Amino acid sequence: MTKLIERVTELLEDPIERIGYELWDVGYQKEGSQWFLRLYIDHLNGITLEDCVQVNKIVEPILETVDLISQEYILEVSSPGVFRSLKKPEHFKRFTGEALKLSLFQAVQGRKKITGRLISASSQEIEVALEDQIKIVLLYQQIAKASLNP
Repeated sequence: MTKLIERVTELLEDPIERIGYELWDVGYQKEGSQWFLRLYIDHLNGITLEDCVQVNKIVEPILETVDLISQEYILEVSSPGVFRSLKKPEHFKRFTGEALKLSLFQAVQGRKKITGRLISASSQEIEVALEDQIKIVLLYQQIAKASLNP
């Protein structure tokens, strides 16, 4: 599954950027009997329905031509939303100063779930001020899941 998401990201990142958007995240999952390929896009001015339609028109022919996915799926293009997931160092850097929620693979200082404010982000790690004013430094590989928590 991860390989498919990586391949879709590699395939679509440049075409989406060429029309002025950022490919924020890619998801592929089964819900009931249907498979969904979800592309989350972003733009500094936010995302509208028309933006999603425009990106859909660009990526659909590319996906059909390359035929990476053997089973039928539904393509959805949307905004990552206000509770967006943060996965890349660039995501964290962009939202320095914002509140976030983290789930860790293993407990750090007795905590596996963390909420706090992102103080800084580098290419290797982040620093978070926890709600009780304790500061904690985490390597990206320690983070199982991260999202904004406005």
